Amino acid sequence: GEGVSQAVGSCSSIQEENGAFKLYLSCVRIMDSAGVPSEQCWDLVMVLDTDSLEATIEEVGDPYVTGATGQDPVVDLEHQLFSVPLLEFRGQLFSCDLIINSDLSLVLDLFSIESLGSAAGVCAETPSGQSQLDVTQLTETDQDILGIYLGDTAAYTEAMAAGARIVNLGPMNTFFVVWVPEGYEEMTTRRVMVVAHGHTGSSYYQTDLELPFAREYGYAIVAIQWWTGQGDQMYSGEQFYQFMDIALKYMAYRYNAQLDKCAYRGWSMGSEISFEVTYLDRINGTNYLKLTISHDGGMNPDASQLSVGREFVTNLYAGVYGDDVFLDRHFYLYAGQEGQAAYMRNTAEVITRNGGVVEALIEDIGAGHAGFFLHPQYHEEALRIFFQLAP
Repeated sequence: GEGVSQAVGSCSSIQEENGAFKLYLSCVRIMDSAGVPSEQCWDLVMVLDTDSLEATIEEVGDPYVTGATGQDPVVDLEHQLFSVPLLEFRGQLFSCDLIINSDLSLVLDLFSIESLGSAAGVCAETPSGQSQLDVTQLTETDQDILGIYLGDTAAYTEAMAAGARIVNLGPMNTFFVVWVPEGYEEMTTRRVMVVAHGHTGSSYYQTDLELPFAREYGYAIVAIQWWTGQGDQMYSGEQFYQFMDIALKYMAYRYNAQLDKCAYRGWSMGSEISFEVTYLDRINGTNYLKLTISHDGGMNPDASQLSVGREFVTNLYAGVYGDDVFLDRHFYLYAGQEGQAAYMRNTAEVITRNGGVVEALIEDIGAGHAGFFLHPQYHEEALRIFFQLAP
């Protein structure tokens, strides 16, 4: 339609077939020129022929609306098959623009050609290291490209009413939520709390949980969406670090945030990836995080049992990264259940053994998986430590 510029979606799986790679794209949303995604989605298949450097896309099934009961057809596309050339290679990476009906385009970016054959089931592969996305081109809006706002309307409504804004990362197929207190840019100290939700969670909900403290103490919130909105598909700890890197650079550009005064709070799976994210922050030299608050998601002594971050923890235990993995990194650890308390005790030992500092290890047995939120005195204590480390 008029004014439509591109569409974004998740790559749910990749398969090799007859000398070509077949990419299954889930919940592709059309975006208008302001970056606002459509409510309706399409599931598509892209076939990449690496000999001819040509990609074809075909629609699979009927369009549907997420957040509704079932998948409700809403509109039909005019054509079933589209074929355009692959536009460019960048080292191991390729980028292609797929034009749909001449006035719509789907941007599929940052997939490694070498890894496609073995990447089945991996969602939204991105390159290692820091992202090169130009933060000066990012804009704030009130709808996210994944449609998470449609499935978590209460938390979304509360966050928006409090003044939160959304920054979509189109090529990376995710977004982050930003909230800043009034007069933030003129404050002498401009801290940022990076927040990570848990399994199939919502950045809106985590924003709402952080808001009372951010209002009282005058710091900004960056809540990163690392669930794709599709099934159990979560981005990796490395990808989360890349999203965080972009988000914090945006905060410095847009709000004059002080990037040496940031902390991370992760719940459940967001806690499980916190250790890898903190390590990546150190080895990449960004050094954003003065404190990592990890609650109810510790390192299992048996790394094979971890839901996320399995490769990182396996390598950590094996000494692959050396013995200074967490050198001068500070952690606040909390567990509200006995099982998690055992994991957090192991985590504290691993952190200390690898050069890190455990500021506190709280075993609040009986509080439950959400105990950190139910007992705000621990949140307050963690913030006091953060403020001392980032005066």
